[in-house]
Amino acid sequence: MNPIVFSFILCIIWAVVVQLINKRVIRDKVYLYPTFILILIIHAFVDIDSVPDLPVYKSAFDVVATTPWDRVFKIYSMGYEKMEVGFLYTMKCITSIGGDFRLFLFVTSLLIIIPYYKISEKYSQS
Repeated sequence: MNPIVFSFILCIIWAVVVQLINKRVIRDKVYLYPTFILILIIHAFVDIDSVPDLPVYKSAFDVVATTPWDRVFKIYSMGYEKMEVGFLYTMKCITSIGGDFRLFLFVTSLLIIIPYYKISEKYSQS
């Protein structure tokens, strides 16, 4: 089964379970946690060739992995002008601890999805 269809079906099942639970705190945990974990997994472990931008990020990641720290800023002028310098340094931090491109995707997915989760948790009404 297609992972996106499977994820959609799981979200519907979770929504039904949430409606059956009366306590708000339990409802939030039952629906918000699994939903955002599922979104994180889909976002972090996507096929690299299925998203048009990811091969460019992968090539930049490979270049950053072989570049010394003091030359990471120069990568910015080597054809990766559209990437922010902080993003390149984030790639370098991941490679310096031995991480690969999947770990980089996972970390950046966390940086994107956690604020959405916090806002949803704070402002959602049951």
